[in-house]
Amino acid sequence: MSQYPTLLSRQSQITRHLRASVIDWVFEVGGKLGIKDKSVIYLTLSLMDRFYEAQDEEFPTKDLQLTAVTSLFIASKNTDVEPIDLQTCCKTLCFNKYSKA
Repeated sequence: MSQYPTLLSRQSQITRHLRASVIDWVFEVGGKLGIKDKSVIYLTLSLMDRFYEAQDEEFPTKDLQLTAVTSLFIASKNTDVEPIDLQTCCKTLCFNKYSKA
């Protein structure tokens, strides 16, 4: 059984369409960053889903981009020889909405 229905039941604000948009965005970002190993992208999505599945409280949809970028950062650190640096995450992917702290 897929983890996706569990994600939707615990995070009612994250609709199927919103999740699909985030998945498309993560694949697009992966392409722009030159990530050739798709396992990084799949690990990103898995980390994101497992994070939301483990939460008892609902998170607002505004946190979805931050969760996706953080998951991509962690997946890159675990998989890539030259992982994405935190500066790229903050400036490029998050458009300076968040700081390193």
